[in-house]
Amino acid sequence: MLFATDLDGTLLLPQVPGCDARIEEGLMKALAAGHELVFITGRNYQELYNEKAIWQMPAYIIGMNGSIILDKQRRIIYQNVLDKDIVKKISDEYHDLPFEYIAFDQKMVTVDKKTFREHFQSCFPPNFFADQQMQQFMDMFLQTNSYEAKQEHLLSKAIFKIELMSHDRDFCQRIANELYQWYPDKLTCYLTENSLVICCCYIDKAESLALLCEHLQIADDQVHVFGDGHNDVSMLKKYENSYAVANGSEEAKNAAKHLIGENVAYGVIEKIEQLMGQD
Repeated sequence: MLFATDLDGTLLLPQVPGCDARIEEGLMKALAAGHELVFITGRNYQELYNEKAIWQMPAYIIGMNGSIILDKQRRIIYQNVLDKDIVKKISDEYHDLPFEYIAFDQKMVTVDKKTFREHFQSCFPPNFFADQQMQQFMDMFLQTNSYEAKQEHLLSKAIFKIELMSHDRDFCQRIANELYQWYPDKLTCYLTENSLVICCCYIDKAESLALLCEHLQIADDQVHVFGDGHNDVSMLKKYENSYAVANGSEEAKNAAKHLIGENVAYGVIEKIEQLMGQD
């Protein structure tokens, strides 16, 4: 079997690190039993590297919502980057907005850190980061960014994904509509609860997982996928063995064929252990 799981909100706990001994032990049992493991996430290289147990595990990684696939030795199997003219156009038109330009090993933001931090916090409920663990969680993500990035620096990098943190869905939709007018056949925009995500056309978790499964010669009925949010919907719909965690969005739960326990209750690990027991 192949187990493909989203990380944040699905497999990992809301703390730093998110992979504790219980999760690591369960995953290593699956690997020891001869099953394949895929971490399929919106994170980039730096954010994955900071989660040491996950990064060092002999598993495949699909990062940045499907834009890159890494093998067990962290070599690139597949990648798809945004055209330079798209990056330039967005940085020209929206230079005063806190967009993240995400490369393989770096996240670049055109505004200063204080402005971006305030914008990031506004996307979550009041007092969401009052807890020390959640404060550490936020700091981990913000410290990987480069701030006040200049356009020439953005254009010198291969950009896989661009993201705007915002809870104003109407505003995000307006920007998405403008981008589609400019580049109808070159990019995909989608809205999450707190962001607008821009990536290459036809790139999502389902497509990249299908590419990896073809590479590994694994049939769809041997694939089990786990997710919690909008960027997991494509793979939750595609695969018959799909599972949404109880804390997931309604969209994810409606797309999945099965529901499991919350991430904080080790829902993914318990389901993997159950499936291995049945096997």
